[in-house]
Amino acid sequence: MARSYGQYCPVARALEFVGERWTLLIVRELLLGPRRFTDLMTGLPGVSANVLAARLRDLEAAELVAKRSLPAPAASTVYELTDHARGLAAVVAAMADWGMTLLGQPATTDEIRGAWIVLALAVTTPAPRGADATYEFRLDDEVLHVRSHGGHLQPRHGPAANPDAVITMGPKTLAAIATGDLDPNSPQANKLVTTQGDSRAARRLLMTFSPIRS
Repeated sequence: MARSYGQYCPVARALEFVGERWTLLIVRELLLGPRRFTDLMTGLPGVSANVLAARLRDLEAAELVAKRSLPAPAASTVYELTDHARGLAAVVAAMADWGMTLLGQPATTDEIRGAWIVLALAVTTPAPRGADATYEFRLDDEVLHVRSHGGHLQPRHGPAANPDAVITMGPKTLAAIATGDLDPNSPQANKLVTTQGDSRAARRLLMTFSPIRS
């Protein structure tokens, strides 16, 4: 934990736990499910192994992250958020909502990951109207799924067991939909996005992700 600000203030107290560089981005990664250390290194380009290890130790000491050993054949250790830390989902959602207003066009040096965009969209937009459904996203070499349940979207790493729709595109295409640079109903989108299963449900979800209202 960072040094105390010495202020009896909930904002200051929260920052004592999660205000260090990289900490909230670690939380971002773990909101999509348990991750191995190597997975976190991949999902956090630019972080050093020493810094990541130090931040994880701090989060464990604060009882915001726990380690768990997976059974064979995986037989590896994963990090996951504790129940208390899941309250940070609302913090990340608020930051993602505000951050979308600052995003603009990606710089040539910016890394674009599908997982980051899916998480940001899932925590800031309501589920499309209609029956609950599960959507699998295949974004280049990333596979995630989003479950629509009770009016909310729940994103997770990995494939879905029985997806209602499978949506395939590149991360840059999803980013263009999220920023409104690409209309999901346009002919261009039809060339860049492919769907399997319930294509209407897939389109409804993509329209929910888009700021374009046609």
